[in-house]
Amino acid sequence: MDKFYFLLELFVDLTTDSMTTLDQIKDYAFTECDSSGIEEYAIDETRVDEILKEESFSGGDVDFTTIGKVESHLNFENEGTIKFYFNDELSAKKLEEYIVNILPKNKITILKVATEDWDSEWRKTYKPININNYLEIIPEWDKDSYQSKAQFSLYIYPGLGFGTGGHQTTFLCLVLLEKILTNLKKESCLDFGCGSGILGIAAKKIGFSTVDLLDIDEGAIQNSRQNFMINNLSENSEFTLKKISKEYKNVIKQYDLVFANILLNILMIKKEYLLASLKENGILILSGILTNQKEELLDFFITKNSNVEVLHIIDKDDWSAIALRMKKA
Repeated sequence: MDKFYFLLELFVDLTTDSMTTLDQIKDYAFTECDSSGIEEYAIDETRVDEILKEESFSGGDVDFTTIGKVESHLNFENEGTIKFYFNDELSAKKLEEYIVNILPKNKITILKVATEDWDSEWRKTYKPININNYLEIIPEWDKDSYQSKAQFSLYIYPGLGFGTGGHQTTFLCLVLLEKILTNLKKESCLDFGCGSGILGIAAKKIGFSTVDLLDIDEGAIQNSRQNFMINNLSENSEFTLKKISKEYKNVIKQYDLVFANILLNILMIKKEYLLASLKENGILILSGILTNQKEELLDFFITKNSNVEVLHIIDKDDWSAIALRMKKA
């Protein structure tokens, strides 16, 4: 039996429709009509990066200040569409009645959409990502049909903002991973701020004996766990996944390789932790930074740390990633 969802589209005139009224409608959709989601004036990831610059991020909860900043920069050309998603038609109809009472002149449509059609369209946006001949990232649904020519294949189920390998910051980390392997022991790795788990999973796939993954976000932990299963990996003493607090400072052990694909300010806050997590000759890969931020980051990590040296700096579009090594004492 086919499964369906219901999509209510509300066309709004942004020159006359009160934003307060629109906020009331959105609130009613969630609280009274059990809407499963809202899409408002859709905007792609590249445009978000352009707007937020150094505030752009790669996962976790989105605060209202950040949302407001994005919205304030958008040009809707005086009109827009708000899409409300529902699991049943009665809920969609209930919202339609509410809207008609307060915005009687606005156009409203309700569409019944087969779930498999929606799923098919959504999947079209995710294609295999070839990092290099060494590593390729493949969507979970292509696992059995796609023939990868890379040495290692990594399978990902795209989560809500936790990284698929397609964003420049994750891509750069994986490029650096291949660059550093010739002079690195593949014994231990830490993925700090793991998101989807893609970096930690890649390290395990290519042969690191022990890999630990840490994140503060429960959604990231669940998405990582899902991706473990897709890659036929399971949590054990040599492959661990842990949720941590924002104040986490416990350096339990040291690693040959540490990934930190986060944000500039978090990288700076966690500098001492990250450096203390490195073994002698261990390598730290830093990402999640814009190209115009890399000098600031390098100065912060190296000026007062003569035992740290730069191995590689690589760029892609407006983003950069840096590989540092802890020199022998």
